[in-house]
Amino acid sequence: MNETTKSGFTYTVETVRRKTGEVVERETIHNIMPAQGRNHALDVLLNEATPVTAWYLVPYGNDYAPQDTDTAATFIGLAGELTNYTGSTRIAINTAAASGGVVSNSANRAEFEFDAETTIRGLALISTPSKGAASGILLSAVRLASPKTPDPNFLLRVLAVIDLQSA
Repeated sequence: MNETTKSGFTYTVETVRRKTGEVVERETIHNIMPAQGRNHALDVLLNEATPVTAWYLVPYGNDYAPQDTDTAATFIGLAGELTNYTGSTRIAINTAAASGGVVSNSANRAEFEFDAETTIRGLALISTPSKGAASGILLSAVRLASPKTPDPNFLLRVLAVIDLQSA
């Protein structure tokens, strides 16, 4: 028997009005987990590779559909990382311990506050904290079904969930 499952994250992306906390738009979408991310996960689990201790969300603005062959080194330039949000580094995703085959940042969703209206077409999870750095491991990438355009009155809130279930 040769069965496969689709690995990866599900992202829920919300555009939130800063003053009131009102969610004005919400989208849930499944990512791709490129070969670099899958190989890293398997090597950590089975081959004693060094685990990554922190993962960072990267918003991107180019009209780019993530590919299985993407790596952190190629993705940043192709996707067009956006860096005009608050903070000197990429935003870390803080996940809770696995439970029932699920890991998420539901208790501490990532929030992006942009300096000016910005068009966001997708997100990625990368192991390097420095904005614009084309290094590290690309664990996940997703192109949003519709671009998001937060401005200083809105923030972008991101829930990232990885769910591994037995077939």
